Amino acid sequence: MNYKLLLQIFLLPFFFSSCGDSGIKNNMPDPNDTTGQVYQAPKPPKPNRDSIQIDLESSSIECTRSKRVKDVDKQVKLFGASVNVKMDDVSFSAETKLDIKNAYWYLLYKKFEMGEIVLDMKSVAALKIGEDEKVEIGNPDYLESKKYPTSTLTILGFDSIMDNKKKLLVKAKLHIKDTVAEISFPAKLEYADAKHADVPSKLTGDFSIDGKAWKFNPKNAKVIKDELLFKVVLVTGKK
Repeated sequence: MNYKLLLQIFLLPFFFSSCGDSGIKNNMPDPNDTTGQVYQAPKPPKPNRDSIQIDLESSSIECTRSKRVKDVDKQVKLFGASVNVKMDDVSFSAETKLDIKNAYWYLLYKKFEMGEIVLDMKSVAALKIGEDEKVEIGNPDYLESKKYPTSTLTILGFDSIMDNKKKLLVKAKLHIKDTVAEISFPAKLEYADAKHADVPSKLTGDFSIDGKAWKFNPKNAKVIKDELLFKVVLVTGKK
């Protein structure tokens, strides 16, 4: 009997089995998993992103609207009687405080990444000037708070200002109604201590936008000027 031939036939299945194993284990079942699912290599960890709550009670955003209107018919009281007076130009202003729904500083690998402040636009009501005059700063025809209940101020970063060591230039993005625009404004930034020099403990600054350019009240052709001045105070709760 040819024992050499029998040995080759006996070893043949083991030979093909060893040749078919490429050593790649990505699609092999997990030996510790009894469900029979395919083993998946672990994904890399997510970036080390952290957040710091901004103190809502100590923070505030106030808005002053200055409006100038032409060709106004106004009713005034003269000697106890109401008289209609036509004025070529009328200017007035009013203030309101915007409620902050939530606000955070965001860090990436313990470095400042951005800040996000969400404003409750429903907190802005129609304002009275004097006894009967009203500014439509919060009604549906102006900021449309029912359709757009929130607005967002996003702090993108800080730059130095030439010849001004007391303030930094804040680069931000403002989203009101369906308009988003990049803005920048000088602000005073305070830090808790040297160990927390990347995240401000307090930011104080103000900026203004043109309501006509933002098309807040496009149907009113009599509006000559419509400026909104925002005063921002953000205080970090955690230090």
